[in-house]
Amino acid sequence: MPLQRLKALFARQRSPQPEEGLDAEVRDGAARFAAWAAGVTKQPCPVAWEGLAAGEQALEALRREAPADGLGEQAASDAAAFFGEATREQLGGTWREDALLGVVLAGVGGVEAARLIPMALVEKKWELGGGLSLALFFTSIEERLVRERAFRARWQLPGQSAAQLITQTPPGRELVAARELTERFNAWWKARFGMPPALSLQGVRELERFLRSQFFLIMLEEDRLAEAGVFLGEVGRGLFQGEWDFAEARGPEGTARVALRWPELPYYPVGRVLRLVTERPEGEALDEYLRLIPSARTEIRKQQAGA
Repeated sequence: MPLQRLKALFARQRSPQPEEGLDAEVRDGAARFAAWAAGVTKQPCPVAWEGLAAGEQALEALRREAPADGLGEQAASDAAAFFGEATREQLGGTWREDALLGVVLAGVGGVEAARLIPMALVEKKWELGGGLSLALFFTSIEERLVRERAFRARWQLPGQSAAQLITQTPPGRELVAARELTERFNAWWKARFGMPPALSLQGVRELERFLRSQFFLIMLEEDRLAEAGVFLGEVGRGLFQGEWDFAEARGPEGTARVALRWPELPYYPVGRVLRLVTERPEGEALDEYLRLIPSARTEIRKQQAGA
């Protein structure tokens, strides 16, 4: 059964608090879950790497016996705290309230951009049960971090951020900026995978597969996500025309409001990429998001004609 959207410790909208207060809150939650899990599994469940198996068994037991309304907010928060604290004990990191992702364990393994999203793990484990092995996920983290450190040792990030480029681009120069952002993304992708992505629906599908690998442990700065969204939009523009418009992106919602416009409607490809990695949607694929442009325009024209 799906987990309800949470508004407790790991919910995205919370009042900011000092890091020491957040640390204490997470430690308390992790200890509560560990004590409960030890009672359920009848085995030690320390808040550490060696306690992960017992923690996962206890969460699966809770799922089997859960009431119809799903996992409670407190239990979900405590479980997220447990898995996150166990990771921190093993690999390091700092608890932080991320503007995009909510409460995360940032700087995992010494990689500044690496942010573990423990509530995402709990949500997906609750949804899939035995279909998601947390043990396999956690054993893969260290190898991923090794690869990421090696990549970052040879990759130099550009000086001006994507957000700066977008907000400082004067009206009429959006296409030039979009092409520059796409070139940046292509260079980053080539450095990581050996060749640039195809500026096509096939390239979009490859992008989506990669983004989905970041659902629980994301290693992408918001600049890379913005560049990925502009790449997505450039594929759409190549297929169905459209004009870039950065006016809304200069507002409070930032790069999420970078628009690719047609007379009938705006499309927000950066926002769509951000939604993919923050909400982890299982529905519409990125290539389908682009394929719907002609039918969406037709439908809006029909509505306008009938108005």
